Amino acid sequence: MSRKSDTSMGYWMSEEHQLRLVQLRDQLRLMSDLSSPRNPQNEHMRLPIKLQAMADCFAGMSDDLGRVLRRMQWMSLRDK
Repeated sequence: MSRKSDTSMGYWMSEEHQLRLVQLRDQLRLMSDLSSPRNPQNEHMRLPIKLQAMADCFAGMSDDLGRVLRRMQWMSLRDK
C-alpha cells in the first residue's frame, strides 16, 4: 500500500496543548518511578504513597488528556 506524503493532512493542536501533552508524559514517568522499586533487592522499600493520592493524580491527568484530545483537530477540517 502506497503512503501518500501530503503534509496538509494530519492532526493539529496548539503549542499550549502540545506542551500539556509533554507535561502529562513527564508526570506519568514520575508516577512510574515513584511506584517502582529501585532494584530487585529493594522490592520491599517502595515509597509510601497513598492509593487515594495516586488515584487523584491519575484522575487529574485523565481529565487533562481529555481536554487536549478534544482540542485536537483533523487538519483538513481545520482548513475548511
